[in-house]
Amino acid sequence: MGTREGVAILKTIKSSALRCIPANARMAFLIRSAAEDFSEPSPWSAHVLACLAKWSLVELACCLSASESRGRHKVLNGRVHRFLQDLPSHLDRAWTLEEMAGACRLGRTHFANLVKTLTGDTPMAFLQRLRAERARELLLTTHRPITEIALDCGFSSSQHFARIFRHFFSQSASDCRLEQSRHAPQNVRNMHSLRRIL
Repeated sequence: MGTREGVAILKTIKSSALRCIPANARMAFLIRSAAEDFSEPSPWSAHVLACLAKWSLVELACCLSASESRGRHKVLNGRVHRFLQDLPSHLDRAWTLEEMAGACRLGRTHFANLVKTLTGDTPMAFLQRLRAERARELLLTTHRPITEIALDCGFSSSQHFARIFRHFFSQSASDCRLEQSRHAPQNVRNMHSLRRIL
């Protein structure tokens, strides 16, 4: 181990906020070997112990890096999770992958991988799913025009909306609304008819 590597290892160990580090099998082997060599001194003991100490420092730095990486991963997952929870409030925005990743202060690829892990969808597929579900909810609970609902939910055109809606629900938006009105109780249908007249 050269001086440069030694300085880097010591810097990693000193800069770590962790005071309790999960050891791995190699670390356990090194400590056991050092204890055995220390209990049975030989002419090579000093050299062996020095090598074991250096190896232990390298392994300790690796354990620290792995622990801090896991902690960082939790922070990033939390950031992405909060963004995804807030996304339904901003469906009308014309999101790009770069903007979504930027909102989480991540690169595109890293953001896309985290979203895929959390949702099972790519970021854009997840966004389209949320938009389609919101549009369906509005179709079933309001009498607003379909094109207006599509634009309010962030779809760029009624044609794009029609394609995405059919993809997720295997029916057109107008068929969905029509089917709902057929299954609505008679008195609810009468209320809707009165609202249209008034």
